Amino acid sequence: MNNQHDPLSSRPLVSSQEYSEVKNEDFEETACEDSITQRSPSTELPAYKLRRSAWYPDMRVMISREVLAVHLVWLLILAATIYVLGRFTPEVKCGVSRLPSDVVFGDIPYQIVNWDEDSGFVNSDPLDGKRWNQSREWADSTDWTPWDDIHPGSWVQVAPSSKLGISGGIPLRDYSKDGSWDTNDEGYALTMHHQIHCLGLMKHVFISAERNEPIPSTSFRHMDHCVEYIRQSIMCYGDLTLEPLQLGSSQKAIESDTWGSKHFCRDWTALKEAVWERSTVGFDRHGFVFDKVIP
Repeated sequence: MNNQHDPLSSRPLVSSQEYSEVKNEDFEETACEDSITQRSPSTELPAYKLRRSAWYPDMRVMISREVLAVHLVWLLILAATIYVLGRFTPEVKCGVSRLPSDVVFGDIPYQIVNWDEDSGFVNSDPLDGKRWNQSREWADSTDWTPWDDIHPGSWVQVAPSSKLGISGGIPLRDYSKDGSWDTNDEGYALTMHHQIHCLGLMKHVFISAERNEPIPSTSFRHMDHCVEYIRQSIMCYGDLTLEPLQLGSSQKAIESDTWGSKHFCRDWTALKEAVWERSTVGFDRHGFVFDKVIP
């Protein structure tokens, strides 16, 4: 058949009838491959074509296996990296923040807590307790308020860890009673204790004002710090419990019905036990709740 001319190309179109059928059934894919190239009709494939066709499929399988192996290795490295970062760095899981300190103290469970007014805290001055004010000479082991139960009056001891990102504490061996406490642990103040410390001192200033007792100017400056600290704490935890509203005693003002509401809180018993296991109790120096420690 005569060659036809493609108007879009100067290359002649060759009729498929000019090709001979490839008789070697093992290389049928070569016929498809060669159908797009121009060659002289022939009943046999050149020797180099036969050699390439013989080893090319095996080579593709080998390359595919190597690529798969490389991908598996990278996946294993990625999984190991995610595990390490997930264990030793801050993260958020199920809406709950996970910090290095959570690894130290363990998983503290949560529970539903019904809030009710506690007159023991309402009617007591935290600084009347031994753990809150060691500067009073008359303070002895019998001096106690409910505030002593929620504040151990000391640091917690934690071993520094570069993996957990824990550093910056006070070397406890430098603060032991006689310098004989041989430990590499460091002392830290807990945010929870700091919050209670601030709240207790604010309560003390309030009671002192009610009693018309003199209040040092340093206490007022301290209150500025404490109010700001507690403000940020409240905004951090963001309790969204719905509190019912009711008419006040004047039957005009609307007040929130504070007590009797249920809140999602950490189990205080478990929390206290975890903290006490690392508490460094001791009152070797007067002044602050965060005080010198003893072995």
